[in-house]
Amino acid sequence: VGGCLALAARRPVENVLAAYAIMGDHGIRAGDTVTLDHGVTGVIEMIGMYSTRLRTPAGTHVIIPNRRLADAQIE
Repeated sequence: VGGCLALAARRPVENVLAAYAIMGDHGIRAGDTVTLDHGVTGVIEMIGMYSTRLRTPAGTHVIIPNRRLADAQIE
């Protein structure tokens, strides 16, 4: 049972830890304009516990899991 719980909680725990890494290590915050290594450009609207929301120049939202954002190259 413990193993199953550990496997089920892996992704959410990664996202929470990545949120702290993004805010501390990367030095980005809401209002910053960023370009990510996979071609997405936008203004950070919100850094949540599990995901970060960007607004693109076209006005659409892109929601990125924090674990992916923490691994991305951010310009």
